[in-house]
Amino acid sequence: MPTIPNSSAAAPGPAAWRSVLIFGTGIALIMIAGFSGIRPMVGPAGAAAPLDMAQLIQMLMLATAAAIVALCRVRAEEIPRAPHFSVGLAAIVPLSGIGWMASTLLAAHAELIGAGTGGRTAMFGGALFAVSASTASQASATIAVMPLGIAAGIPPAILVALWPAVIGVLFLPVNGAQFASVKIDRTGTTRLGAFIVNHSFLIPVLICTVVSVRAGLLIATLLF
Repeated sequence: MPTIPNSSAAAPGPAAWRSVLIFGTGIALIMIAGFSGIRPMVGPAGAAAPLDMAQLIQMLMLATAAAIVALCRVRAEEIPRAPHFSVGLAAIVPLSGIGWMASTLLAAHAELIGAGTGGRTAMFGGALFAVSASTASQASATIAVMPLGIAAGIPPAILVALWPAVIGVLFLPVNGAQFASVKIDRTGTTRLGAFIVNHSFLIPVLICTVVSVRAGLLIATLLF
């Protein structure tokens, strides 16, 4: 039976609590901007538009990180040696690269994908799952595939019922959360296998997809 080693870390001091407060403030600002729509206007005069939410999140999180380093006595030279720093860097490369590649492919063949899944509930759910798995992003899959379902005439209630299929983001071991889970798990029970899909997340992902989508379709059929 794996054992969890005892931690001898000292109790967090004022700087640690201050960093948590700064981080929480950054998250709160993102949530306020997302739910309220209050965002900076950018662009030329007369054609200004709200700043893209993805870019705003990046800017706020970078500003939050800078504030933590500046105000919480963080030694910058120790950041690359932090236990989870390498995990984050390893996650950025596949997430960004695969996401951009898949988004480009989808944009180029949107009409073909829409024609192939139009009016076919099962195929549309499969497309949601496949796109989320290939892009490693639930947001990218939603933005790329959901408009195709609307254009194909699939009822909104069915689209909402199929949306949980984006849990396919964890089907392939390219997600930052998966790398972080393996790194953080000190019991050694969370693993990424040598054959790509034989990892600890596979069975939970498949069960969650089937149960969630079937339950959503049942609710949509009975109530809508």
